[in-house]
Amino acid sequence: MVSLTTGNYLNIEEKFQFILAHFLGWYPIRARRFIISVVFYRQTPTFSPQKWNIHQAVLNDLGATNNFSEAWNRYFNGLVGKKNPTIWLLIRCLKQDAASVARTLKKFDEDGAIPHKQVRGAPAIAIIGCLAVASLLERRVACFEAKEALRDWLLEKFAYIVSSRPTAVNLKNAAQDLSELADKLTADNAHDVEQMSKKIVECIIKMMKNDVDDNMNIGRHGAEFMVSMKEDVKPLRVLTHCNTGSLATCGYGTALGVIRRLHEMKMLEHAYCTETRPYNQGARLTAYELVHDELPATLICDSMAGALMKSGKVDFVVTGADRLAVLAKYHNIPFFIAAPTTSVDYSLPYGSGIKIEDRPADELTCIFGQRIAAPGIGVWNPAFDVTPAALITGGIITEKGVFPAAELPN
Repeated sequence: MVSLTTGNYLNIEEKFQFILAHFLGWYPIRARRFIISVVFYRQTPTFSPQKWNIHQAVLNDLGATNNFSEAWNRYFNGLVGKKNPTIWLLIRCLKQDAASVARTLKKFDEDGAIPHKQVRGAPAIAIIGCLAVASLLERRVACFEAKEALRDWLLEKFAYIVSSRPTAVNLKNAAQDLSELADKLTADNAHDVEQMSKKIVECIIKMMKNDVDDNMNIGRHGAEFMVSMKEDVKPLRVLTHCNTGSLATCGYGTALGVIRRLHEMKMLEHAYCTETRPYNQGARLTAYELVHDELPATLICDSMAGALMKSGKVDFVVTGADRLAVLAKYHNIPFFIAAPTTSVDYSLPYGSGIKIEDRPADELTCIFGQRIAAPGIGVWNPAFDVTPAALITGGIITEKGVFPAAELPN
C-alpha cells in the first residue's frame, strides 16, 4: 500500500480510496455503477480518475465478461499482485443497496463502517480507524496554527474511533501509540505542524506494513510448528472459524495465514471453515478467500464441527480469537490461537476482565433485512467469548513464535 508496482506513490487519501474501491465487487450491478461515480467522480483535490483511468478500465473489462468482481480482481491484481490482497480490506458488506453504501462512504471519515461491521477483524479495524483519522488530517492540517491544537484534535479523534469497537484491542493499542507520538512531537521543537502531521501519517502507513509482516511471520511460525508436531510427514487437515484472513487484516491473515503458509509449503491436504453464525463471516469471507487462493476447502455448519472432528478428518484447529476449543479438547485435537501481539491487552491479567460488547439483535434475527426469527423473541448476541487458557492445547501463535498457553494466567 505504500507504493504500487507501477512506481507511482499515492497520498493517504488516494490509498484510502483505493481500498474503498475494491469492496464494490460484492454489490449488485445496478448499485455498482452508481457507487463508482461516488468514489471516482466526486470532486476532490487529491484523487484523479483520469490519472488512473480506473472507471473506464474496469467497465471495458466488465463489458466483455459481465462479471464485476472478476473485472476488479484482474485490474487490481495487475497493480498489487494476486498474492498481496491488501486491497480486499473492505470487501465485507451485508446490505445489498446503493443507498447504504453511499451512507457508509459519506460517514467513513468518522466511524460509520466500524460499529456496523462493514469493517471487522481487529487488525483491520485498527488500520481503517487510523486511516480515517489520517485521511481527515491531510485535508485539515492547514487549519491548525499550533501543534497543541493539532495534538488535541488527534487525541479527540483517536478516542472517538476507539469507542466504535471497544472489544478491538488493536484499535486501542494503535490509538494509544499514536497519541503518545502526538504528545512527543508536540514537545519537540524540531517539528512544526506540517512535519508533525507528516510523522503521524507515516506512522500509520508503517502500521499497515507491519501488520502484513507480522501476519507472514504468524503464518510461518504456525505452519512450521504444526508440521513439526506430526510424526509422519504428510499434508495436514485444518479447521478454522470466523474470518482471520486478508479481509480481517491488512493482508495474508493470522489463523488463515497459517493455512495459507501450509498450502505454500505443500503441506495442506484440506481446510475446513465454519459458517460462523450469526454474522456468517466464515461462509461470506473465509470461503471467499479460500476459493480465491484456490485452496482445497470445505464449508461446514457450525453445529457439525464435532461430527467433523469425530470423523478423523481434522489434524489441527486454528482460530483468531474464537473458540471451538471444548470440542477440540474432547477429540484430542491440538487447538491453536493465532494473533499478533498487537491483539494482546497487556493491561488485563485475566480473560475475565475483557469487555465484550453486545451486538444488535437484528444480526441474529434478520438476514439482509428480512426477519427470520419469531417476532417478540428475546435475543442475546455477544460479539465474542473468551477461550480459557487450559483449552488452548496447541499454543498461541504470534509473529514472534509459538508459545504454550500453560505459561499464561487463566
